[in-house]
Amino acid sequence: MDFSALIELSQKAAMENYTKDLFQISTLIIVLSLMGIMSNELKDKTLTIPVSMGCSIKGVIGGKMLVYGLYLMVLNVAGMVIAYCYSGIIFGFTHGSFLAAVISGFIYGVFFIFVLSLLFLFSAFLKKSFAAAMATLVLTYFIPFLKFSQKTWGILPGKLLEEANHFKFLPSKEMIVPLIFTVFLIVLFSVIATEKFKKAEFV
Repeated sequence: MDFSALIELSQKAAMENYTKDLFQISTLIIVLSLMGIMSNELKDKTLTIPVSMGCSIKGVIGGKMLVYGLYLMVLNVAGMVIAYCYSGIIFGFTHGSFLAAVISGFIYGVFFIFVLSLLFLFSAFLKKSFAAAMATLVLTYFIPFLKFSQKTWGILPGKLLEEANHFKFLPSKEMIVPLIFTVFLIVLFSVIATEKFKKAEFV
C-alpha cells in the first residue's frame, strides 16, 4: 500500500501543521516560562524597591505587558514568515503570500498577548505561580471547545486564529470582530489585574 498517497505534501499542509503546533506547544511554553512574572514578585516581595522609589503598579504591569507583548509579537511574525518561506522553498509557494504570512503572524501575536493578559489576571488572584499557569492553560485550551456555538465562537479569540490560518492578504469581516473583542479582553484583564495588584502588600 502506498502510504504517501494518504499524506498531503504541500505548503498548505506544512503551514497547517505549523500553526497547530504553534497553538498547542507555544501556549504551553509561553505560560510555563512566564508564570512567575508577577506571582513570584509578590511572593518574594521584589516589587518593594520599584514601588518605594515611586513606580506605580500600573506602570510596572504596563511595562511588562509592553515588553513581553512586543517580544511575543516579533517572535510570532518572524516564526510565521520563516515557516512560510521554508515550506515554500520545499513544496512551492502555492498557499497564501508573504504579506499574508506577516498578517497571520501578527494575529497569532495578538492571541498570545491575550494569553499573557490571562496569566496576569490569574496571577493577581492566585498566590501560587503554578496555579496561575494551570488556570491560564486550562482556559486557553478550553476555548476551541466553544466552537459548537457558532454565534459565541464568532467573537472569541479562537475564531481569530481560525481566520488567521486562512493566510489571507486582507483581513476578512469574520476576523475583525474577534480581533476587536480580543483586544478588549486584553485591556479588561490588564485593568482588573492592575486594580487587584494595587491592593497587594509589597513590603
